[in-house]
Amino acid sequence: MSQVEEQTSALELLPEETDNQVEFPEFLPAPNPISSLLLELDKVMQSDDYDEEYLRPSAQARSLAEELLRNACSDEQLGKLPHSYVIPDGIGGLRLRWKLDDKEVTLNCAASAAGKSYIYHQHQQEHGVDYGVEIEKLTAWLAWLIAK
Repeated sequence: MSQVEEQTSALELLPEETDNQVEFPEFLPAPNPISSLLLELDKVMQSDDYDEEYLRPSAQARSLAEELLRNACSDEQLGKLPHSYVIPDGIGGLRLRWKLDDKEVTLNCAASAAGKSYIYHQHQQEHGVDYGVEIEKLTAWLAWLIAK
C-alpha cells in the first residue's frame, strides 16, 4: 500500500461533517457533554487572553468545576444535557452555563475557598441561588433542567 493510499485510508476513519453536524463512525462513541465541557475548560485555562485586569481562572475554580462535572451526571442525564458554555469571570472564577428551552442552570466556581461558589437557576421569571455547591445539588438542578 502506498503512502497516499495509507493516508486516504486513515482519513476514512475520521468523523464526517455534514450540515455542521459531525457524524461519528459506529466504532467511535460520540463525545458526551461532560467530555466536551472538560475539553472546553482546558481551552479556557490555556488561553492567552488574560492579563492583570482580566484574570485567568484559578486552580481552585478549575478543580471544583472538574470535580462537579465528573461526578454530577448519571449516564441517563448525559444523553439529555444541552451543550454548556465555560465562561471565565475575569476575577479568577469560572461559570458553566446550561440552557434548555426556558430553563437555565449556571454553576459559578469561585476563584478561592473564601469566595462564594453557587448554582443559579431560572425558569421564566422565577429564579434563585443555591449556595453550598455540592455534587448532589448540581445533579438535582441538572435533572430539573432536563425534566419536561
